[in-house]
Amino acid sequence: MGSKRLDPEQFTILAKQEARLNTAYWLSALIEKKSESLSKNPIQESELKSFERQINLMLQHVRKDIKLQKGTSKDRVKHELKYVKKICQHQIKTSSKRALYTAIGFPVEGDAEILQQEISFIKERCVREDNAILDQRWHVATDIIYDIFYNLNSSRWFTFKAKRYEQQLSRANELYSPFSHLIESECKEFVDQLDLDDFQSQNLEQQLNEDYLEMFSAGRRLLELAVRVLAIQGGFIWRIMNRKKNLQLANAIFEELNPAQERLILSCIAHGNTIRRAIDADVVE
Repeated sequence: MGSKRLDPEQFTILAKQEARLNTAYWLSALIEKKSESLSKNPIQESELKSFERQINLMLQHVRKDIKLQKGTSKDRVKHELKYVKKICQHQIKTSSKRALYTAIGFPVEGDAEILQQEISFIKERCVREDNAILDQRWHVATDIIYDIFYNLNSSRWFTFKAKRYEQQLSRANELYSPFSHLIESECKEFVDQLDLDDFQSQNLEQQLNEDYLEMFSAGRRLLELAVRVLAIQGGFIWRIMNRKKNLQLANAIFEELNPAQERLILSCIAHGNTIRRAIDADVVE
């Protein structure tokens, strides 16, 4: 959520800035998912434009408030802004042609580079020392899941690394299942560092608890799909003889993957919005 060892004013600014960046980043991910459909109606097109306006608003206010920050938290936000801005610009720029490219099976120019940068950025966040335990658990588990899906998709859902993936998924399952007291204690610790009255603090703490429960639940849904993909692949001879059938089963699971990914994205947007509603009155949705 936010960095520790900062005075309340600097902590609040950092929490506000990271919530804005969180909102912008996950809105860009939502633009990517929703732009893949060829059958968009005017309402859906308007929704995408609304996401674009919100992203620009978030980034505008992040840039404006950097001057209010100090030290390492300022450097951290400048670094994250540079990355998030590039991701958002790419998704907005390519949204108009993504549906057609997806339909004919062509890669969108720039996607591969952006994907590698996303992987690097997520891994960087996984090992950041000032991460709260809860955030670190979620980032590491999500990195494991997306890494497995990326590798399976690249190999056309055919792999000889099932045993290694099963071990990784077991670790992700553990990370995606934090004890309730860990969620409660970290949410309380975060809220206690903000300059809020008792009523605001109580409401924010309760909503953050619910947001984290949904984020981890959405992550476990992706994990379930990854487990099912691996489960349809038997031994070596089975895979050779039933490759076509396995591919059909994997593709059926892939149809469930899109709504599961969208659920994860929406849970992350909700988390950022919860924080912004409490401490970011300057930026409306």
